[in-house]
Amino acid sequence: MVNANAQAMQMIELAHRRAIRCALAWTFALAALWVVFYGAVRYEPFLTANVEWPILLKLNHYVSPVPFVNDSIWRVSELPILTGALFLSLFWYLWFEAGSDEVRARLLLGFSAAVTAVILSRRLQVMLPVHARPLHNPMSGFDIPPGINPALLTGWSSFPSDHACVYFALTTVIWRQSRVLGLFALLSTLLGSLPRIYLGFHYPTDVALGALLGIVSVVLTEDYGPEKLARRVVLVEHHKPGLFYFFGFLFSYEVATLFKDIRQIGKGLGDAYHLAGFLFRSWSRY
Repeated sequence: MVNANAQAMQMIELAHRRAIRCALAWTFALAALWVVFYGAVRYEPFLTANVEWPILLKLNHYVSPVPFVNDSIWRVSELPILTGALFLSLFWYLWFEAGSDEVRARLLLGFSAAVTAVILSRRLQVMLPVHARPLHNPMSGFDIPPGINPALLTGWSSFPSDHACVYFALTTVIWRQSRVLGLFALLSTLLGSLPRIYLGFHYPTDVALGALLGIVSVVLTEDYGPEKLARRVVLVEHHKPGLFYFFGFLFSYEVATLFKDIRQIGKGLGDAYHLAGFLFRSWSRY
């Protein structure tokens, strides 16, 4: 009885210490992210003039004068089979190769963190002051790459990069389970992120801070996230595999395509709402 009570007290103490570590880790990480993002927004003119444009103008000297080359670089970097689909294929490979529910729970936490991070990234693009892309606000000496339509992504703020956020987040999930597969994922991440600087879709800090947001989100969630909840979700895979993999593969498709069809549906609904409002106002005048 004494030993049982001692073990129970020890478990309570360990749980208490873990709760304190979790609270400190989340507080410090979120505070650090807030400082970095606040600094990037607060000192945006200084960073743009002294960091962003010098890099972009240097890269601009190496831009191909052949429109077909630049268009091909953009289209290849957008191919899901080389970016999003590859990440999710590696994720599911690790899932089925996992030897324990603990590993699967960690993978699930990392994947959830990657999805949450890209949603947060998109939200920040809307909430923060508009950061015009180099294509839409070129400095003297910057030539828009031939073959790239300067009207692309008009109306979308560039900071932070949601591509870099989700790609680096998923790379972190894979890297923490397998260094070899993580290298493949990193190459895919660079393929999906760096051309966007080369072509003028993003500033370097857009990509850097998007990557930081994704990486920190995954590490923090995997180490200090709701592990018990993740284990319960993993149990669903044992008891109702059909339901689990139905939603798992469907959600994987959406992440691999960066929720393209959902965004298109949302845009369509938004346009329909504005059209309905216009028709209603027009009808009210009569």
